[in-house]
Amino acid sequence: MQLELICYKVRKFITYNQVKNIKNGVNMFLRIIVILSLLLTGTLVYADQVKIALLPVDMKSAGRYQFLGDALNSMLAGKLAMADNVELIDSGLTEKQLENFSAANRPEELFRQLKADFIGMGYGYDTVGGLKLQLVFFPADSEKESIKLTMKAREEGEIFTGIDQLVSGVKAKVLVLEGAESVQADNSGMVAFQTEHPEKAYRLGNYGHSSSGNEGGGLVFIGAKSTITIDGTVVAMDRGDLDGDGTEEFVLITPVSLKIMKLEKGRMQEVNDYSVGARYQAHAVNLADFDQDGREEIYISGNKYSSPSSGVYRWSRDGGLEKIAVNLKWYLRPVKNRRGELVLLGQRASKNVEDNFLSKNIYTLSLDESSGKIARLKPFPLPARINLFDFILTDLDGDQTAELVAIDKNEKMLVYKGSEQLLWVSEGEYGGSLLRFGAGSSRSTGIFAGNENSEDLAADQDKVYIPGRMLAVDIDGDGGHEIIVGRNRFNGLRLLPNLRFYSGGSVSCMKWNGAGMTELWKTRHISSYISAYDFMFTGNTVSEDGKSFAEGRLVIGSAAGKMLPLLSAEKTRLETYTFGIKKAAGENGEITK
Repeated sequence: MQLELICYKVRKFITYNQVKNIKNGVNMFLRIIVILSLLLTGTLVYADQVKIALLPVDMKSAGRYQFLGDALNSMLAGKLAMADNVELIDSGLTEKQLENFSAANRPEELFRQLKADFIGMGYGYDTVGGLKLQLVFFPADSEKESIKLTMKAREEGEIFTGIDQLVSGVKAKVLVLEGAESVQADNSGMVAFQTEHPEKAYRLGNYGHSSSGNEGGGLVFIGAKSTITIDGTVVAMDRGDLDGDGTEEFVLITPVSLKIMKLEKGRMQEVNDYSVGARYQAHAVNLADFDQDGREEIYISGNKYSSPSSGVYRWSRDGGLEKIAVNLKWYLRPVKNRRGELVLLGQRASKNVEDNFLSKNIYTLSLDESSGKIARLKPFPLPARINLFDFILTDLDGDQTAELVAIDKNEKMLVYKGSEQLLWVSEGEYGGSLLRFGAGSSRSTGIFAGNENSEDLAADQDKVYIPGRMLAVDIDGDGGHEIIVGRNRFNGLRLLPNLRFYSGGSVSCMKWNGAGMTELWKTRHISSYISAYDFMFTGNTVSEDGKSFAEGRLVIGSAAGKMLPLLSAEKTRLETYTFGIKKAAGENGEITK
């Protein structure tokens, strides 16, 4: 009761604006409050206590609330330490120590060293609706699911109430999972307290089962499915008309080759296969027609060792693969801007370990095809900490204005209005991928060449992963674009930034409902890592129960294995699904890349 009384007095006498003006003082004051309250109340100890190691909340994306990080950490720790059946463990780990740990150890070793039943961590986001704080507790038993809790607070008083409710949620969920006495969460008040994955509420059924007759648009029924297996692991895929003949080709990238394929009668057929070089590591392929000649060029982004090395190519069935520009020292991606204009974007490497060897700035570029030279034009406006392949610009609600949809380093899907207003943050994870910038080794080459400490620098690098591509498609014909995105299932601890393991996944179609993204449909679970996918409307119609529907095809590439460097000798399974879409017959949805 003493802690509750003191926290009430803090809320009564310190306003939000005053807190902002005395940031450091408030953080220290709240820490003192927590310590005093613990001394006054004490903590009951039980033989079956649950041991929780609480790591600092990541407030890098918390914007105007970032200064509250220390205070939030102190309040969370103090409240949990007072809870019955809970023993709070001070991990003593800094962010850099976590990075170093993840580079050399498996996740279970961290639990062993901390002697913890759970490890808790959190993320703070500055949204237009206020502070959003997400907590996740990872169990030592890898067979158990992690526990996720969310707090939203629009103003000062709600932050304090929200912390109370988060702790109640931890006690209710964590202690029940461990068989200790449960405590019901207090869901009263103004705080929007949510559990895991509320975006599933709108789901229309799992792809892989007939779902004819669903209301609200989306997937209607399942048609044919075809599967082929090709050599190598497909790491990226795109589709377009390469030779101007009116039909589209698929371009697939593996660690050692570029493949040209066609979709014939619902089945993928290989047309050509080209070597990309043993020392080259591609991570993205995009097609674009800047000169508007009816032929889309191939833009490949990748690395030679640790240096960016991208290329632009042209292909035809008779002429084969023609080089336009190669060995470009930029990571490249053609996109449509907010006005719907096609622009070429680029991001460069950095020599600064603080930047994780990736420049923070993204620029519009100009390519002179005659000389093969790149010219830098102007910065491309994006939210902070959004990299070249993290986002897509598309109209989600049909108002003729593009929203920015992004996937951050925590695999959270974000929706922005403009470049700064964060509207929504997902509860679940999306776009999980093993692809990353750089060569993934500490060899002294590229930007590290000539630095005697180059191997140490590369080892210190927090790996910058590239999320699975997002496709924007008007699936249901309502004028707003849905987002098709992969969801690889993470198998491990997300608090270790340099370790990623996936145990299969699925592909989801997400729809904006005015307040957030909800799941329109998803594929069945695929037991292996999903490395690439594409969706297209064929322009044909299919019939079910006497009704006509637009025909769509979804191509998914999945590969066995967990670690990308080991996948070059593996094979990729390409599955093509044909199904009907409940929208105007024959209407083709525009796909934004």
